Amino acid sequence: MRKSITQDMAYRQSLMKYAEKYGVSRASRKYNKSRSYIYFWRARWDGSVESLACQSRRPHSHPNQHTEAELKLIRDMRRRNPQLGLVELWYRLKQRGYTRRPESLFRVMRKLGMFPQEKKKKELENKYKEYKENLLKLEQWTSFIVDESDNEVIKINMSEMRDLSNQSTLNIPNKELAYA
Repeated sequence: MRKSITQDMAYRQSLMKYAEKYGVSRASRKYNKSRSYIYFWRARWDGSVESLACQSRRPHSHPNQHTEAELKLIRDMRRRNPQLGLVELWYRLKQRGYTRRPESLFRVMRKLGMFPQEKKKKELENKYKEYKENLLKLEQWTSFIVDESDNEVIKINMSEMRDLSNQSTLNIPNKELAYA
């Protein structure tokens, strides 16, 4: 499968041809790139556009990664002791031959999905439901406005209050008056 030529690859190709013809310093001034940049791509360039493609920075190997035996030990220990905290678990693993640091244990456990992260979402959903329920209860409550000139108390439902807040003047239809 042939990779497509990107705009960056075509740009580098023209830069390499210019540098080959006129030199690196002149190409650096014209293309406004550092000479080290040009030398970097010149070392990779074999005359084809494909050689100027960005290569993966992913390592070929990871020699210090956890072994399958270590991963099995972590899974088994966590399954048998789900209530243990991270440091206690690490200490017990260390007694059984685990040689890594607690930070490494945390990283691997997170990668393996051993920390429940969905509780936070459920807690937020529950809090939101409680908020909505409390808001509905609040709408059912009655608010009292006291007119100090006549010592009158006017009962207004919260939904009416919301409607009133949108009005510029305070017209209260069907108000119930109670004398204090």
